[in-house]
Amino acid sequence: MDQTIKKIITKNIVVWGSVLLGVILLLSVGLIIYIQLAPRQVSQTTKQPKIRMIQLPQYPKTITVIDDYDKTSKNVPIEDFSRFDQMVPLNNGKEVDAVWKADAVVWIYKEEIMPQDKEGTIVPLEKAVRITIKQYGKDNELLRERTMDISSSGKIAPPKNPTEKK
Repeated sequence: MDQTIKKIITKNIVVWGSVLLGVILLLSVGLIIYIQLAPRQVSQTTKQPKIRMIQLPQYPKTITVIDDYDKTSKNVPIEDFSRFDQMVPLNNGKEVDAVWKADAVVWIYKEEIMPQDKEGTIVPLEKAVRITIKQYGKDNELLRERTMDISSSGKIAPPKNPTEKK
């Protein structure tokens, strides 16, 4: 009988010890998760980023579009172009992908369209497999040049990185 009581007591100690260890482990894991997910207190003395205002130059009312195949040109209202095709934002003289990153903005005044076949010969737009577009500023300076492929459906596939100069 004495042995049986000892076994029962030992078994209870082992069981309750395991339960207690499990509870401690669960509480520890819960505390770690709480610490990791708890919102961080932000210091009130953190400096706000300085907002930089740039003066935009007077924009053109139209952009002259020149088709290199037939040398025709037409003046297209600037509103008909996407913001990307209206201006080139620059920071330290290099094109950036957003106006808010720029320290200067240059408006596009002229766009030269060169539809090309597989060999690179200038062809009518309907026969082109790719288009090269050159965009110029007020003083006829080249601002941006990009080449885009045309799919078999006639839709233009934009370049992977439109701000990348070729």
